[in-house]
Amino acid sequence: MIGGNLGNCVCFIIATILLAKFPPGEANNTAASWGFIVITWLYNFSFSATNGPLSWIVPAEIFDTRTRSMGVCIATMVSFPFNTMIGQITPIAIEKLGYKYYYLFVICNFTNALFFWAIQPETAKRPLEEMNYLFTNAPIFVPTMNMKDFEQHDLEHRVAEVERKGSVTSHTDEV
Repeated sequence: MIGGNLGNCVCFIIATILLAKFPPGEANNTAASWGFIVITWLYNFSFSATNGPLSWIVPAEIFDTRTRSMGVCIATMVSFPFNTMIGQITPIAIEKLGYKYYYLFVICNFTNALFFWAIQPETAKRPLEEMNYLFTNAPIFVPTMNMKDFEQHDLEHRVAEVERKGSVTSHTDEV
């Protein structure tokens, strides 16, 4: 997620520079036009491979099994209006601001990378049942989190939870 946001940020920086130096309609530079096309394709590949699926993956991961369906529902409900808003505002903003509108996307991608580095705990290779515990007990500033201690504590927490629920039974046969 961090690398994807930084890759997208770099694509927008390059696109912004190309648009600032060679404005559409004013400068007739074939190399700049092809450069913009290539950067647009690189951005599309980067976004589709990294950030595009996030609006579906992150909500499905961060909620525990009890609240997941409602959480994903609300996340989807919020996502669609914002996507529509971007689609409606972008043509107007590009017409009014030109290349400067791309600064918004540079800043958003950079701050997203910072957010994922600083605040979003790593969820890779963790069962969904552990997400509630992970997000409840992770520190606010994630880089200070010692994952080894957390994993050991989490394992102990799960064992205690199973024992508390009485799901563990023992059986002895007498011979």
